Amino acid sequence: MIHLLSTFVRCYRVRSERLNAQNGALVGLRWSAVFAALIFAAVPVPAIRAAESAPKGTISVAHITRSTPVDFDYDVLPLLKANCLACHNRSKSKADLILETPADLLKGGESGPAVVAGKSQASLLLTVSTHEAKPRMPPKDNKVNAEDMTPEQLGIIARWIDEGARASEKHEEAIAWQVFPRTISSIYASALTIDGRWVACGRGNQLLVYDLTSGSPPARLEDPALLRNPPVLHSAHRDWVNALAFSPDGRMLASGGFREVKIWIREPLGFVPAGPYDFGASSSNRVWRISQTQRVLTLLTNASVEIATQDGKRLTNLSQNPELAIRERTIRMHLEVARSTQQYLKSRFETAGKDLESQKTRFAKAVETEADARKVLLEKERTLSNARSEFAVAEGRYLRLAASVVDGVPPQDAVRQAKEKMEAASKVHTDAESNHKQAIQKLSTAQHEQDLAAIGIARSEGLNLELKQQLKSTQSLVSSLESDVKAMEESSNRGLLTTVSIAVSPDGKTVATVQSDGTIRFWSTVDGEPLDFIHPRDEVPSRLAFATPTQLMAQFGSGVFKCEIAPKWSLRRVLGASPGNSEISDRVTSLAFSPDGSRLASGGGEPSRSGEIIVWDTASGAKQFALNGLHSDTVTSLAFSPDGALLASGGADRFARVADISTGHQLRFFEGHTGHVLGVAWSFDGRVLATAGADGVVKFWDAATAEKRKQSPAVTREVTAVAALGRSGQWVAASGEGELRVLNENGDKVRSLAGTGDFTYAISATQDGKRIAAGGQDGVLRVWEGEESKPRFSFEAVERVSEQVDAR
Repeated sequence: MIHLLSTFVRCYRVRSERLNAQNGALVGLRWSAVFAALIFAAVPVPAIRAAESAPKGTISVAHITRSTPVDFDYDVLPLLKANCLACHNRSKSKADLILETPADLLKGGESGPAVVAGKSQASLLLTVSTHEAKPRMPPKDNKVNAEDMTPEQLGIIARWIDEGARASEKHEEAIAWQVFPRTISSIYASALTIDGRWVACGRGNQLLVYDLTSGSPPARLEDPALLRNPPVLHSAHRDWVNALAFSPDGRMLASGGFREVKIWIREPLGFVPAGPYDFGASSSNRVWRISQTQRVLTLLTNASVEIATQDGKRLTNLSQNPELAIRERTIRMHLEVARSTQQYLKSRFETAGKDLESQKTRFAKAVETEADARKVLLEKERTLSNARSEFAVAEGRYLRLAASVVDGVPPQDAVRQAKEKMEAASKVHTDAESNHKQAIQKLSTAQHEQDLAAIGIARSEGLNLELKQQLKSTQSLVSSLESDVKAMEESSNRGLLTTVSIAVSPDGKTVATVQSDGTIRFWSTVDGEPLDFIHPRDEVPSRLAFATPTQLMAQFGSGVFKCEIAPKWSLRRVLGASPGNSEISDRVTSLAFSPDGSRLASGGGEPSRSGEIIVWDTASGAKQFALNGLHSDTVTSLAFSPDGALLASGGADRFARVADISTGHQLRFFEGHTGHVLGVAWSFDGRVLATAGADGVVKFWDAATAEKRKQSPAVTREVTAVAALGRSGQWVAASGEGELRVLNENGDKVRSLAGTGDFTYAISATQDGKRIAAGGQDGVLRVWEGEESKPRFSFEAVERVSEQVDAR
């Protein structure tokens, strides 16, 4: 064909030169037509037609040649993500069009299917992307900086459509995990137990738990499965530890990573057989001097144990049953919350009663106003009717006189006077019409006010009835809790433990006591707090001694047993199956246990695509249900209400929401932040919800109405977390400014917590607000005590012993 074209061109030039002096224009034109016809024959018809029909400024579609079919996930989806999905995803579907899957493309949106399988030229996705059809995509000067596709990219999409627009085959994709560098130690998550004894933090993919009571070395939690593919030592996850939460009893810790939640448990203490051990000579001493301290341990005559200074000043008594003490504290806490709720309901009931009376007064006044307005309207109607008649008479008289004037008869004065009377009557009529309309409006206003007052009465009566029932229920709860507390106070022994033997650790930090029922308990000599216990065996140990500061020896009958009292944490289960095939779509960024510990909520989702909340059963690890429709972007924070009935969540979509945990339905949403909602927290009584935002403020909301109460002054960087400080009405907030601020519910700063100087990501507080833990960019976990402004504890990052196990 090329040879034929070149020969034709040479002949055409020769022929043109011969006709140059003659009438060559016509002949040349004929030859041009022949030349054009030959060119047309040399070019494929579809290409010529496309060139003829394509409007100016279109993008061509390249012809793609390949030996394998086009794969949607590998070849097409990345192109759509780069240019289309910002506006056409499940959370933001402009024109009801979603382009995430082949099914979505085939379904289409408002303008019909986006693709027609096997017909790329008839597919809307291609015609708008080539700019052959409107609306041209992506739009010019769009806000997401999407760019026009290249001819090659359009060619890939066209070929995929012509091949049938099929979905990719399902296949497993191995994640190429990289080993965390030694230098990464930033803390993105921390958690405190309710009693403040244990504090955990994640540094990179490491997870450490510190015992604040005993001061023992931190426990480094390790997943044995991470010793392969590739093997890594001293790591809890392969990914960042993004979220942490302790169960209410402090014996379970949940950690969140990439597409997984791991549940760790503190192993119960127990004895194992040991070899012979010399317990030494038996002693009947009832007083022990605690080595390395200036304290004395005394077994009192009532079989309780007292720790005092050498000069006799009592420090603490190890006599009360810890379980009963915890139960008493819990009951007293519930009683305080119930009393607070009772006062709140009484206040609301009184306010609602006043509002009901106000609405009744309003209704009575509206009825009176409506009756007066109706009387005025009747009067105005009579006035209007009279004015209308008088105007009609005056107008008729004037028109007749004006029409009958002949040669000056009747006189012009008579006509003028008639006109003046008509105009005066017209003004009276106009004023009467205006007054009539005003009377109608006043009557309508009075009737509308009467309707509003009636609605207000109905609402107030309904609210009064509801509050009355709630108040009755709360009063019943208060009476029941007060009875429980009174019974505890009147108890003869108040749960006192009967101690039969004692052992003190060599370092003087720990005391082991044996109760009459065979229970062995461990106590801290620093503050007298219980550390742990061992359930009773069939017999009470006859001898007890510490071999080392962390190893207790006991003799049961003729056998010798040992117990390691250093806390051990082990992995119980992994929620979400595995990162390669998980029910969790992306990183877990938030975790929260329900107050009774029966449920665990995890939050996350694909950034800018979806928000995900999953509620798990902690006993079995089974997924109970998901709340995936609440947020349109990643869920960044979660918190159960104090009664466990509600779940608050904050998201990157700038909303905080509250859902009913029993139904999964949203009850309220909290709108007002201009950035991600990074933290949510309830007040101790559940009446206030605090939200921390990337916009630099903490907002305080009425949890029942979603109305904003107050907010803190804005800081220059993100507020990353917020926590309530017990029943004080105060809150602690962390931010990127390197300062922890204690706020009241008006948003005013009460005080600052010193010690941080870097970006703080994570914060947690005990239930009573007496301990606060925080960590951030510098990798130091700090713990503040009570009203102290400086941290009581500062735990530096612990360097990994080895980055990776030798695969050999």
